[in-house]
Amino acid sequence: MQNKYLYRVFRLRRLLVTCLVIMFSGWLAGELLFGRADLLSNIIARTGVAAACLAITTGLVVVYPRVWWETVCAALVLGLLLMFLSPLETLPEYMSSDDGVMAMLWTLFIVIFGAIFLWLGLYLTMFVLFAIPSQFMRDKSRVSVPLSADETFEILRMKPDSDDGFSATGLADADGFFTTSFEINTFDPGTYLPATEVMTVRTRIVEEGECFQLIMSGCEIDGDIRYELQELNVEQKKGRSVCTTVTQKNESNLFESIGFWIQDFGSDHLLSHLMTAQGENSACIRDMPYRSPMYDLARYFENRKGDSGSHNPG
Repeated sequence: MQNKYLYRVFRLRRLLVTCLVIMFSGWLAGELLFGRADLLSNIIARTGVAAACLAITTGLVVVYPRVWWETVCAALVLGLLLMFLSPLETLPEYMSSDDGVMAMLWTLFIVIFGAIFLWLGLYLTMFVLFAIPSQFMRDKSRVSVPLSADETFEILRMKPDSDDGFSATGLADADGFFTTSFEINTFDPGTYLPATEVMTVRTRIVEEGECFQLIMSGCEIDGDIRYELQELNVEQKKGRSVCTTVTQKNESNLFESIGFWIQDFGSDHLLSHLMTAQGENSACIRDMPYRSPMYDLARYFENRKGDSGSHNPG
């Protein structure tokens, strides 16, 4: 799929569906609990709100494909607003101002800023998911490409002393371990701008057969040794090759596991490897610059602070 925007929507369809379910479940729960809001009393208004929910979610997926939690948090906020829309409509009645317009404006102000702070609060709850281990979960990925199984396996299999443009490996030592280096997209913590970084892991081929390979790789992260086992299988089916990987890590958490599944990152990684090795321009999410709504906000306020600090009234 060459169009990068369509590819993002297709690859992140699980995220898109999850967010839509969250929002419309909140809407339905609100109507069951509090009755239908006056703002949604006619079919035109309901259609417009539904279209807006779809547009907002799709927009976040297209603009920020590398992150998923911020998009889920936005869906939760919208779902809660739709759920409590009927009670929120009654807020102006409790305000002391005699000016109905001002009461409406204050209500709108409260709702907007309340939604922003709720989004920020929900964003921080990701640390709860970080604290829940999931090392017994296996990440499974599957992708079908119009290549022969032998050709596909030759591209994807790990081998020492090679460089296919996607990853570079060194010579194997006496124990069979060799270094594997690849480039990842990340961000600069000082400027919050997208950046790239070269990551290196130690790899060993545990078992290999016809269109099958089991490898072990490990690296040190924050003082902890983390390793994973990855099984690669490639099968020929109706003129196409079906690539399947199963990965198990010794240390993982629920946030990583959910993110891996909801972004379908494993299949995206396989496609990125195949396209890069064949010299094609990749539209894969893995190869997109790392952008996040949170980092864009941080960069915006950092720039505003810099502009204010450099102002010289004299």
